[in-house]
Amino acid sequence: MSNIVDLVDSVTVGKRKLDDEKRVLENIRKKRNALFQREDHRPLKQDNISERNAWLLKVPEFLNEEFRKAAPSTEFGFIRETITRDSNGTEKKQYSFHLSAQVPDRMDLPREYNVDLMAPSTHTRIFSQEIETGEKAFEGTVNKQGGMKPRMDDVRYHTLMQHMVDEADNRPIQASIPSLARTEPVQPIESASRKKSYIARTRMEREDAVPLLLALFNEHGALNLTTLENLTNQPTPYLKELLREYCIYNKSGVNKRKYELKPEYKLDVQQEETL
Repeated sequence: MSNIVDLVDSVTVGKRKLDDEKRVLENIRKKRNALFQREDHRPLKQDNISERNAWLLKVPEFLNEEFRKAAPSTEFGFIRETITRDSNGTEKKQYSFHLSAQVPDRMDLPREYNVDLMAPSTHTRIFSQEIETGEKAFEGTVNKQGGMKPRMDDVRYHTLMQHMVDEADNRPIQASIPSLARTEPVQPIESASRKKSYIARTRMEREDAVPLLLALFNEHGALNLTTLENLTNQPTPYLKELLREYCIYNKSGVNKRKYELKPEYKLDVQQEETL
């Protein structure tokens, strides 16, 4: 009799679990149906998507700000393709971006940019959305990706860098350092005194870090990595990334084992070219 009762209880528990799973699945179906009935989850248009190719370019922050301030009907710029041939007749294509005449001319806004392209690392598609109707549509597939940088010989770029350095000198820099939980050992350890203390460093935004770095080098000339870490309070990998882009490392000479700005970023050179 006891075995029969245990079997009935087991069947009852199993039925309850099955009913609970059915209710969960039904709730999921209802939420999914409600989600796809919402206006912002309508099917995307995919007209001739396989025939459209697009470039995905990373632009400087200051150029992105100018683009956002431009009127919707403004022609912001265009890509120019230049084809050259070497002595063997092999073609080489180079691309550059130029601001259009509709963009106001300012001395601190570079108008020509070098464009570097490569094959995309992932399969990416581009879509758009109508502002009035909210309708979304696929526009194409990314077949090239890369970035653009201002031409180093552009006087406007030197003026822009000068403004960024001036802003960095006048802007208060605040870096939050989270408190670190530390525990004291019960017994002293001899090697502990030789270990370097760890300080968490908060990574600054690039538009803040670059002007600060340029200002420090234009003031001190050459600096080693340890001094830069203390002055900027930036993570070492991030700091080295910026140094590779804007500085050279001296392996010998008076400034041995120190960094200094590349010639195009030094203020004295920029001021001479501006004059």
